Amino acid sequence: MRRLGDALRDGTPIPDGCPTYDEVVLWYVDLTVMIQDRISRIDWSPLLGPETPEITSRVKTIGTLQDKLRRTPEAPLQTIRDIAGVRFEAMMSTSVQDAVVQAICGLFEDDATAVVKDMRRDDHFGYRAVHIELRFHTIAWRAEIQVRTALQGQWANMYEITADILGREIRYASPEEGTVAYGVVTAMRGISTETIAVAEERFDAVIMQEILVEDLARLGNSARLQMEQHKLEQLRGEAEPLTLSLTSQLERITSLLQDIRKPGS
Repeated sequence: MRRLGDALRDGTPIPDGCPTYDEVVLWYVDLTVMIQDRISRIDWSPLLGPETPEITSRVKTIGTLQDKLRRTPEAPLQTIRDIAGVRFEAMMSTSVQDAVVQAICGLFEDDATAVVKDMRRDDHFGYRAVHIELRFHTIAWRAEIQVRTALQGQWANMYEITADILGREIRYASPEEGTVAYGVVTAMRGISTETIAVAEERFDAVIMQEILVEDLARLGNSARLQMEQHKLEQLRGEAEPLTLSLTSQLERITSLLQDIRKPGS
């Protein structure tokens, strides 16, 4: 695997006796299918209610992998954590997102060590999500599970299209100040780290208030219940319009970018 990684990084012929990347991909496909299937079998309704999560998987293309190997020349191929990737997205609060991450880590505790990377406050060039790196006990290879809220996922898809237009390097570095690309990228990162982050905080406040109201109703505390129900309606009035507006805004921007990306447009 190390010699294959060196050949891919350097763009040289694969040495005799090494598996081809196509052969390696087949193994990673099996790995992603296993991870996706295990996550998909879980009943997520206690956490997500009627919301159905979108659970997908992919294996890195050889071109994308070569780019990553060249950016991190010190990393052997088998330690690249996201060759095998699974994605979990749902309309959920950040507190529910935390619970989903914990549940997924528990699914694989007998097979792998789970390393959680929270990029919601410490974003990666605007990208916000929680990633779980699975380091398997019996094999040297790794896999990554991305857990995103719906807004985090919408933003990531929008930014991917922007990178297709402005250049893939905007995913790892800022464009030169004063350029059009710099202005576009700065604005998009602000949507993620400021506007979406605020919307998620408000959504989370609604969820916590709903739990409080349910507890008070169950305990029969009618005096406080009325006050907290009023507060819940206020929080919903702040959170829901912002979330709907953001969803619509991201859809419009993504559609515009897709038109720009089309050949001949």
